[in-house]
Amino acid sequence: MASRTAPRGPVARSSGLVAAAALPALLIAAPAPAAGASTSAPGAEAPPDCRTDQLEISEYGRGAATGSTYIELELRNTSDRACTLYGYPGVSWLDIEAHQVGADADRTGTADRSFTVDPGASGYATLRQPNVGNYDPAECRPENVVGLRVYPPDAYESTFAEVRGMQACANPDVGVPTVTAVHQDPRP
Repeated sequence: MASRTAPRGPVARSSGLVAAAALPALLIAAPAPAAGASTSAPGAEAPPDCRTDQLEISEYGRGAATGSTYIELELRNTSDRACTLYGYPGVSWLDIEAHQVGADADRTGTADRSFTVDPGASGYATLRQPNVGNYDPAECRPENVVGLRVYPPDAYESTFAEVRGMQACANPDVGVPTVTAVHQDPRP
């Protein structure tokens, strides 16, 4: 059974070894910080955490590998003030009636450091969704999903991010998605 951690914000589960084994295929050498995003200088006071109402969350891109679809989520600062991102977003699939489908995404990887997101700049998180075709349909109970309920790190309010053309297992014990901590640059 996956261990459970009580984060500040939405409930998330720690991911298992299978999710951790699939992620290295996506990892690359760490690039320089994205324009508008910076790490905090030692001793400098960082801006406050990014609030849900400061962020627009959307699909930045997607790819496929090893029986899964990888969706890069963009968390864009739409406010007129810099804010800080650190940690994991809470993520779950929604159907057309805004009902949750399946389990909340498990956390995978580590949250290395906080970073500042200037107005108009973005942070990113990678969602891995196992393909429903990997499972017995009677056990998985695949359903069409239209988007994600996303809680930014350390936030108690969620927002909707449209993600079309996906299915998820309604059975919360099968095909559980995983999500990385927020990072400064989009991943391929």
